[in-house]
Amino acid sequence: MAHALGYRFLDASGKELQPIGKDLTQIAQIVPSPRADKLKSIEFFVITDVQNPLAGKSGAAHVFAKQKGANAEMVKYLDKGLINMQKLIGQTKKGIIGKMKGAGAAGGLGAGAIYFLQAEIAMGAEWLLNKIHFDRAVKKADYVITGEGKIDGQTWGGKLISQVITRCDKQFKQAILVCGVFEDPEKLPIFFDSKEVYSVLSKAKNAKDSMGNAAIYLEQLGEEIALKYL
Repeated sequence: MAHALGYRFLDASGKELQPIGKDLTQIAQIVPSPRADKLKSIEFFVITDVQNPLAGKSGAAHVFAKQKGANAEMVKYLDKGLINMQKLIGQTKKGIIGKMKGAGAAGGLGAGAIYFLQAEIAMGAEWLLNKIHFDRAVKKADYVITGEGKIDGQTWGGKLISQVITRCDKQFKQAILVCGVFEDPEKLPIFFDSKEVYSVLSKAKNAKDSMGNAAIYLEQLGEEIALKYL
């Protein structure tokens, strides 16, 4: 993103680097964009779906790189690059940029938005639910059904589902989760019962079958939920 906006990244010898993850560890200098003044005149507001910091065990590389195809060695290398970037971009009056909530969102784009665009960051789920007056709707609901493709440890890092069930719990309303795959049940919030999670994969023969016939299995899950609660 920064490269597309005109920023350039140099190594210790002054050689320009490619804007790719492999070169993150080599960056020694960030050359300002010729559009920097123009960018400063624009107010950016960014919403993110996770609260992860930029680097470290709960940072972008360790949490998200594996699902994008990185192996263990790549994850460690990418994290070193993010640590290097964290040192380079430093801090604002609000603190160290790389350690701010949402800095690790979208592979570190959250931190990039703060540094290169002087953006204000807000948690997307919280912003969205407030925008649609979700709490008001919950008061009128008997049950709330929500879900995503894969429910795992990442789900509870500030994503929409975590916000939904927390708000339902505050109003003593039953939340029901529907997903493609349900992993890491031990990481569910302590107040939520794993019996209230329904996965397509639990109905299917295998992952390929679950994706190819998702509509059929979702209909079956819908019938199961209706029979249990209605």
